Amino acid sequence: MPKQRKSKVKKNRRRPQDVNSGAAAVVDGNQGTSFPCRDTLLCFIRRYCEDSNIKAKTHRAMLSATHPSDIIQACCHTPYCLYLYMGVELGEGHTTSVVLIGYFDQNLEVTMTETVTGKETGNTDARLLLDSLEKSGLPIYYLTMFYCNTPNPKLSQVFVSKLQTINSKFLSLCGLSGMVERACEAALLASFSPAVDLVKVIHHHHSTCPSNQTLKLIFAGAYNPSLNTSEQFMFIINSVKRMVEKWRALVDYFKSAGQSEDARRIRNQLMDHKVKLHFLFISSALQPLRALHNMRQQDKEDVATQLQFAAMIVSTYTSSLLEPSARQDFLRGRDLQLLNDEKKQLPPSKLDVGPQAREFLWATAVVDLGEQERKEFLRNAATFYKVTLESLVESLPKQLGDMALRNISIMLKHPDDPKVRRCFSVILQCSRM
Repeated sequence: MPKQRKSKVKKNRRRPQDVNSGAAAVVDGNQGTSFPCRDTLLCFIRRYCEDSNIKAKTHRAMLSATHPSDIIQACCHTPYCLYLYMGVELGEGHTTSVVLIGYFDQNLEVTMTETVTGKETGNTDARLLLDSLEKSGLPIYYLTMFYCNTPNPKLSQVFVSKLQTINSKFLSLCGLSGMVERACEAALLASFSPAVDLVKVIHHHHSTCPSNQTLKLIFAGAYNPSLNTSEQFMFIINSVKRMVEKWRALVDYFKSAGQSEDARRIRNQLMDHKVKLHFLFISSALQPLRALHNMRQQDKEDVATQLQFAAMIVSTYTSSLLEPSARQDFLRGRDLQLLNDEKKQLPPSKLDVGPQAREFLWATAVVDLGEQERKEFLRNAATFYKVTLESLVESLPKQLGDMALRNISIMLKHPDDPKVRRCFSVILQCSRM
């Protein structure tokens, strides 16, 4: 959850708490009203607002029966951003869905983020929440940006499609949630699924024989098979990295692990040069996505930086797969058909497989790694890049091209600079061409 309210006030201006800027209201989906559901809202305030700068006076304002209409009125003439957070924990097993609205008060020169609606629900229904927004009277035609935290793109698309029937010009950032997990899952299953299976088999062995220190280091962190597949994949790709780092110790352990059928099968796979090559490539190729995921988990960077980083990753993977003549065409238009044109791809010998995998290919004798296995590996590596790019492109906002994403941080840091505004306007026009 982000902070529920951010205020930037220039000197000699009234403080945001003096303008009732931290208030909230709850839309009751059953009654279709805009009056506060005090119990739910109080739980939300206690859990997420007590450590912020929101004072008691603002708490009372958030519970005011008139404040929802005040917010709606403000949004009737002010562009605003809409943030939907689903499954927000309130404690004691209760959850809610919270809608935040961010807008700029030009009179007070204050950036406001308001908690506007919440709906307590066990099984959140997209239609119910959308109906609640409509009943609240929120003017969708002034919406400039929408974000939903669900990692399920089909669910977030329900919201986006509904909102687009009223306003087709807003920017959707819904694809950012779960972007890395989806890309990793799609790419690995399409190219190196046996490696994923081997990680799971070794982890299962570790769960039955947890005493080995090497396995403890490799599988540090919790793994829950009941989690959805995308969430499991972050555990898997971190395990792949540690397996590569501890490969020799891993082989030695399974050489001495007895003669059980499972141990023999794992040992044989680890000693297969083809398997090691696959792990070397995966560990290296996933590094950019791993870094982006860690950035999001640590919550150290803002959305603009994440978009900028994602654009850099797309550029990196594009350079690893496509011929120079096709790279700029793809980055400019993000035409996924270019990825399927083998004539636009680098020849297998020039495909970027990372320094470790490249060195391993050169150092390994043909008797240990046959020509057919090498060709198959390079095809799979190309598939990995292609599917990763497809997934990332689907997750990024379509209105922002490569140059816009790379420069969005500059625009947000200097929004009043005429030169920056003119430059970004040109970038956006080029992005739409």
